[in-house]
Amino acid sequence: MSKVWLVLVALPLMAEEPVSFQKQIRPILARQCAACHQPASKQSELLVTTYDGLLKGGRKGAAFVAGKPDESVVIGYLTGKTSPQMPFGGKPLAAEQIDLFKRWILEGAKNDSPPENLDLTTLKPAVYYAPPLITALAYSPDGKMMIVGIAKELPLFDSVSGKPLSTLKHKSGLLGCRFSPDCQSLLCAGGGDGATLWDLKSKKSQLLEHGAYGAEFSADGTLIATAGDDNHVMIWKAKGDPVTTLEACKDTVFHVAFSPNGKRLVSIDSSGGVRLWDTKDWKLLGESRVAPATAGAPTPSWYPDSRRFAVGGDKMIAVYDV
Repeated sequence: MSKVWLVLVALPLMAEEPVSFQKQIRPILARQCAACHQPASKQSELLVTTYDGLLKGGRKGAAFVAGKPDESVVIGYLTGKTSPQMPFGGKPLAAEQIDLFKRWILEGAKNDSPPENLDLTTLKPAVYYAPPLITALAYSPDGKMMIVGIAKELPLFDSVSGKPLSTLKHKSGLLGCRFSPDCQSLLCAGGGDGATLWDLKSKKSQLLEHGAYGAEFSADGTLIATAGDDNHVMIWKAKGDPVTTLEACKDTVFHVAFSPNGKRLVSIDSSGGVRLWDTKDWKLLGESRVAPATAGAPTPSWYPDSRRFAVGGDKMIAVYDV
């Protein structure tokens, strides 16, 4: 009777190859982050098109701490532990992609980019060889002008003929633009780069606030509200003089909206917090909460009668009776 011997051979486990910045991290940054963090649109002073730019970081400091993913700014924003979650206004990265960032940082955040890999966009002014990314668009109340937000440029067009009228040079990225009711001013929100108020006649601008994700004129054009990234709403006079600060918000404020009659202001924060303010004395009249939409914070819209406003949430629309 023959014997069969079973021989077990212990084979070493295949170790995972280190995460490559050039092959794995950089392509994610290019697809998901570069639109807002490139030389032409360097929001929050952060540049992600090069390793050195990511290492330097932005207004929140270095984007990563080699070997310490839990202490790295970029991980906080990608996971949503730090508000607002990035990519801003877009679908969060898949868990597998975030794990790549964590592993890369844990392994020392090494740079394996080839030496000859230069960021050519820094050598010359931007030239568009394809339709550029448009991040803001607005028509003037009289219907005669249209403004387009492209990186650091704000081309102003005749909305009837389509002919260019002028180009404003904006120093930051753009999330939204609003004309004043008299069509003499332009208000731009640039996220971490703040809100900018333009005088369209003189083409001069002033920075109202660092970190503004939303900005609106009141219906009569006498007031401005900006939604801040430090959990507050600031109120300004039409010429840019500060009036007051509303501090009851719990998270980054993304949207503000005056009622058509100018008597109320609603603010929305990143966690879906809805707050209603009286514009006479700026007292908080009430607060509520809706489930934030997956693509970003809810957006408020007033009814023409100023008695109700609607807020879009996760697969639902909430209507509030003032």
